[in-house]
Amino acid sequence: MGLGIVYAAKTPAGETCLKFKTLARDADGKRDVRSLWGRGNGALVYERTGSPLVIVAGEEKAMAASLAGFGVLSPITGEGALAVDWITWIIDHGADYNRVILANDNDKAGRDANAKTAEALSRAGWPRTRIHQVVWHEYYEPGWDLNDALKDGVDLFRLLEDAPSAFPRRTLLTVKQLFALDLPEDDNLLGDRILAQGERLSLLGIGGIGKSRLLLQLAICSIMGWDWIGIKTYAKGKKWMLLGPENSARRLTHDLASMLRGHKVETIDYISDRLIIQPNLMDIDLETCLDDPETVKSLAEEAAFHKPDIISFDPLNEYFVGDDSNKAIPMRETLTQMRRIARASGPKIATIISHHARGGKTGAAGAMGFEKSEFGFGSKALYHACRAQINIALGGEEDNPPLVVACGKANNGRSFEARAIRLDPSRMWYEVEEDFDWAGWEALTAGKKAKTAGRPRQMFDDSSVLVRLQDGEKLLKDVVFDITGTLGISDFTARKYIKEMEKDGKILVRIEKNGMIEKKYISLPNVRVSQMSFTDEKTIFSP
Repeated sequence: MGLGIVYAAKTPAGETCLKFKTLARDADGKRDVRSLWGRGNGALVYERTGSPLVIVAGEEKAMAASLAGFGVLSPITGEGALAVDWITWIIDHGADYNRVILANDNDKAGRDANAKTAEALSRAGWPRTRIHQVVWHEYYEPGWDLNDALKDGVDLFRLLEDAPSAFPRRTLLTVKQLFALDLPEDDNLLGDRILAQGERLSLLGIGGIGKSRLLLQLAICSIMGWDWIGIKTYAKGKKWMLLGPENSARRLTHDLASMLRGHKVETIDYISDRLIIQPNLMDIDLETCLDDPETVKSLAEEAAFHKPDIISFDPLNEYFVGDDSNKAIPMRETLTQMRRIARASGPKIATIISHHARGGKTGAAGAMGFEKSEFGFGSKALYHACRAQINIALGGEEDNPPLVVACGKANNGRSFEARAIRLDPSRMWYEVEEDFDWAGWEALTAGKKAKTAGRPRQMFDDSSVLVRLQDGEKLLKDVVFDITGTLGISDFTARKYIKEMEKDGKILVRIEKNGMIEKKYISLPNVRVSQMSFTDEKTIFSP
């Protein structure tokens, strides 16, 4: 049996039992517990009527909590969900203890034991408002326990007394309580709270318009405290994390080299220490769909490790849960998973989500005015979930056209004035274009005859779909995004046409369901690709 300690423990029935616990631990770090006399689930109980009851496994931790002035229940069988008969004992002795504090170790086993015990108590009828749980902050080492904290000089009374609720309640305040809140004055990050701590901002524009580059410029300007396209920033020194699988390392290094050319080494070092960027170097960098729990977990771990103040997801369709971005339920689920990832860094993190906008002249015209809320592509759940929205539209039809940047929404402050910007290719930097022809742009987007020759537009037919399936089965949403972004047609038109192709047997559709989330895949029929004739997408010119 080896060396060990004999404990005189108590059972829920009030009987004494003797338990033997070995000093040696097994490969999993557990100590063997054997019964010497008596029956039942033994626990060390330090009763202290009128105080909170601390639940923690381990005799040294139990004594530490008792020394801090608390009642203690310590099962000697080790960490795990508290036995049902002890749950019943706590319910029966509810008048003796004003609340329960779960205080197991700062590791997965400890967290799991706390969570299971909290749920068991709640199901048994113990009020959720009287279940609290110790928070092991990041400065506590992994595996730490109450005894470690005591030996290191931590105020154990305050650690236990200030333990928050294991089931946080919704915040409902009176008017006086609202006025009494100590609200931060430095929560504004951009403009008049276009971006603020703990809030979401959406950045909308058609594919290829320059959203990623504008995000990169915004990050640099914010870190340095510079204006961004004429809008004040208030996030100097804040840390950014730019997530997105579309930008290669070559594209990013080219843009950054141009943006930072001519700046002092100290400036570049200052930016580098505060800007984390994801290039698509490895396969895992391309695994971004948030319907995979492992993807959510790995991205949350990165956020927890780097601790950014501001995080961006670029673009939303690469993270989208499900198949159809027109549906509100998968859009809300996507936003929920993004929030979980972001909040792994902390509750004050600000989030920016870039997303596609409607194409064509009508879409561009919707960047401002009555249609600005309809500018985004797909479900309006994104519009409602974000506190502010920035709309970006083409300002012309020439190469390197100006861009119109307008405020689509500003719930927390004043909207910024619409402006036109143009990329300086030598610096890869957007500058405000003061002499932009607003009347000409309005006439162009209204469909009136333009003074300049029209740009090529591409025709949509069967080959537009089939050519995208030569490499194998694809997600329907990816094919639709590619077609709408390239050809400038609507999502509805693309999906309707693909549906007709399915009816005609030109493509195959496979559906995967996970609860309420549905994903559609499309592929070529079961024939050899070499037997099919693919034509290049035809190009015709506007008059």
